[in-house]
Amino acid sequence: MYPHYHEGRVENYLGKPTLGTPSQDSNLNRPIIGSLVYCESSPLDHAATEAGFKKHKDSLSELIRRDKNRPSVIMWSIANEARTHLPAAGPYFKSIVEHVKSLDQSRPVTIVTARGSNEDKAAQYVDIIGFNRYNGWYNNPGRTNTIVNNLIDEVQNWHRNFNKPIIIMEYGADTMPGLHLQPSYIWSEEYQVELFSEHFRAFDILRKKGYFVGEMIWNFADFKTAETYTRVGGNKKGVFTRDRQPKSSAHHVRRRYLALAEELDNFSPPQDAYPYISYQSYRDKRKNEL
Repeated sequence: MYPHYHEGRVENYLGKPTLGTPSQDSNLNRPIIGSLVYCESSPLDHAATEAGFKKHKDSLSELIRRDKNRPSVIMWSIANEARTHLPAAGPYFKSIVEHVKSLDQSRPVTIVTARGSNEDKAAQYVDIIGFNRYNGWYNNPGRTNTIVNNLIDEVQNWHRNFNKPIIIMEYGADTMPGLHLQPSYIWSEEYQVELFSEHFRAFDILRKKGYFVGEMIWNFADFKTAETYTRVGGNKKGVFTRDRQPKSSAHHVRRRYLALAEELDNFSPPQDAYPYISYQSYRDKRKNEL
């Protein structure tokens, strides 16, 4: 969802992008600062079995029972990157959505898919479509010039096929802190910033169409993973390091959210949003306050 200004803060939180790690229960106690949260069950890329189906429903029941009275929770997510392209996925997730709706009819239901709109069998049953797509990283790595057109085309396809609100739930690039390369090169801090900027261009175009309703970065901070040749000490897609020090992208994302708050809510950014470079540039940025 898009960030909004509330009580001196720019807030935007639906479990992943900016304020905390999703697993912390403390992140659910956010209404006092205007944050929004979506809660997601644990199944990820598992094959459908009777035992798994029961566990899936049980986990959602426990999740909803725990969090249904938290005003910061605005949406339930039934899975992340499940095998929604399989024929069995249609009836399976139809039943899962019906189960969630039987427990709480006041909140929309979403699913986070990594499949394309033409092969996904679950999106037809949810209220809001969420998808993960790593343009410029897993898809066309190093080619940031492909991001805008590819992303716009995909979101428009989701809209044509399902006519529902759409959120990109994950996008980003692994980045080694302290690695600087010009021209930008994958794994460098410059590349992560460039990749984000190209996504921002696409988001601004899509937002004006009315059906694209949110952008969510993966991830807030680097974290450990299982050992594999595709990981360098873990997942490095964070805008912060594992010990919570900012990469270049953290400052870039802050400026993005402040700019959106200014555009959407007439919020006046704090002075440190625009460091002094020259009198003219500083005056232009702060013209409403000088």
